[in-house]
Amino acid sequence: MTEIFAHRGSCHSARENTIAAFIAARDLGADGIELDVHLSADGDVVVHHDGALPGLGPIGRLLSAELPVWLPSLGEALDARWPLQVNVEIKPDESETGPERHRPLAREVATLLAARREAPRFVVSSFCLSAIDAVSASEPGLATALLVHPAGNP
Repeated sequence: MTEIFAHRGSCHSARENTIAAFIAARDLGADGIELDVHLSADGDVVVHHDGALPGLGPIGRLLSAELPVWLPSLGEALDARWPLQVNVEIKPDESETGPERHRPLAREVATLLAARREAPRFVVSSFCLSAIDAVSASEPGLATALLVHPAGNP
């Protein structure tokens, strides 16, 4: 069976990784969405592809109140996409280095997803194995997926 996942929502209908893009993907008949998450300076999981916002700087150095209104929290995005499946990609914090840089975000994502009754409809993915390991250690029941670059050697 083939399933259609809208990468960052329906970016042809609305700004990618926004509530409008996720609703548009659902309305267009997608089976699921893929979204990217980062941790704000005050610990909120927010949805955006890049780790920095033009003119504002790295998301990890901004408080939630400083973020644009169009940038949703993970909870808001999950509420908007119902009943679609969701691939939550943990993005690296480019301002940090080392294998531990993904752990706070990974643990927070795992906690948020596991607390929802529709947790079986989620998969957490990342190009970083330590992020996947942190999700599995926090919430062993969540599905995870390690992403690899086609040209790389996994």
